[in-house]
Amino acid sequence: KPLCETASQTFLGRVPDIVSSGSEKEKERIAKFSLVQKHNEFEEEIYDVALNMSITGSGFLNIYNDIGDSFPRYRSLNPLYTNVVYDCSVAMKRLFAYHIYFENNPNGGKYVCIIYTKTKMFAFYTPQISIPSKMAYDVYPLNLFLINGMEQTNVTYHGYSDIPIIEFINNKQCISD
Repeated sequence: KPLCETASQTFLGRVPDIVSSGSEKEKERIAKFSLVQKHNEFEEEIYDVALNMSITGSGFLNIYNDIGDSFPRYRSLNPLYTNVVYDCSVAMKRLFAYHIYFENNPNGGKYVCIIYTKTKMFAFYTPQISIPSKMAYDVYPLNLFLINGMEQTNVTYHGYSDIPIIEFINNKQCISD
């Protein structure tokens, strides 16, 4: 029961206090960890993940670092444009994850697809499209990457030892409440 209550509170945006029975130095480290986590808006982002889980059946949390960061930041990703791809084994190991977003500019913009593997991030861009065309592809923009000749521009190491997108599933059927 305490584990379920802790998980429920976390998804409601109330991250429980971490308590240590260790030394004063360990208690100071945990207090600093909690403070930095709060400063990086973990509570708000995990609440958004829970809301997305309730609406769509799954939610995604992206862990990332800005330049100069020594502690991760968090971002809830739109589950309509994010997914984790698994292999076909019984263990269902994660192969990669992707997230798609629209990058605006004065002439319209282009879709960006970031693919995350265990060590790298790959950025793919669609050709420039107008806003009316964007609205036509809002339902499933991945089609643009398949038919319109995308271009790969960036490959970067993300600095984590695993895919930095965590998928939270609402229930076994991955359906909404």
